[in-house]
Amino acid sequence: MPRPVPVLVTMLRSPEKRERLRAQLARELGDPAAVDLAFANGKDEILAALPGREVVFGTTVTPAMLAAAPELRWVQLISAGVEHVLKPEVLASPVMITNARGMHVTHMSEHVLAYLLAFARCLPECHRAQTRHEWSQDALKDRAWTLSGRTAGILGLGAIGQATAVRLAALGMRVIGMRRRNDGPLPPGVTRAVGPEGLDEVLEASEVLVITLPLTDSTRGLLKAPELARLPRGAYVVNVARGAIVDEPALIEALRTGALGGAGLDVFTTEPLPEDSPFWDLPNVIVTPHSSGNYAGYVEQATSIFAANLARWRRGEPLANLVDKTAGY
Repeated sequence: MPRPVPVLVTMLRSPEKRERLRAQLARELGDPAAVDLAFANGKDEILAALPGREVVFGTTVTPAMLAAAPELRWVQLISAGVEHVLKPEVLASPVMITNARGMHVTHMSEHVLAYLLAFARCLPECHRAQTRHEWSQDALKDRAWTLSGRTAGILGLGAIGQATAVRLAALGMRVIGMRRRNDGPLPPGVTRAVGPEGLDEVLEASEVLVITLPLTDSTRGLLKAPELARLPRGAYVVNVARGAIVDEPALIEALRTGALGGAGLDVFTTEPLPEDSPFWDLPNVIVTPHSSGNYAGYVEQATSIFAANLARWRRGEPLANLVDKTAGY
């Protein structure tokens, strides 16, 4: 009989939630003795609990964690993004990292639609008028527009970008996209795809630009003032990827001057967004608190991904959602 896998869970404090996770793993693995579970929170507690642990299930892995756990071989993250863990020590280590890629697809693509429909139907203006108890029909009668018939550009045609493309195409939009490797068939809903060399082409055609790229060395600062200036005047930008992909001062200036019609922003270079950030007060910006991938049952879904991978680990099979540490995702 395989020995129990020594696992440290680092993201739950509540005893009730810990017991629910323990029960879920036992149920989905079909064996309550399959895992030797320990729980820890906070840097010091985690470092003290790591020796002897082979697997970590949580939000991060740090150089200090690697140093404290010579037996550590695999870290399962509950997030899709991994840029926060790819420090030189982690890159150089033999520890495998898997993520929760795929569990955010529906929620994040619907979040993109929420931004765009809100802008098209003038919902931010309606909400501001509501807080003033003001009937704004005359002021807004010539402001609304439709997504149908417009061109949307998607930077990043991974699972989230593809799901967004399907939804935008269903609303009558022409969808074009940029992807790192442009050697496969067109994803559903996409009428044209280009590689990174075609960025300018996508920008110049995009009345709506959606960013779903991972943050890597090649995408950090990808959209600076010259790139934003290539968008059609009055275009809308939606970023559900990472704030550092966009030059925020340049974006703020384009929004202030009217070069851009608006922006739906779920991610920022500094999070939480500082209280003095201009984004809070720009009337053509919708700010959400890095919540596009959140939903009820998130931890349970991440645990199911971990349980399936843990079953593979016990059988000696390749892990799903294995991160390419060199590529950065």
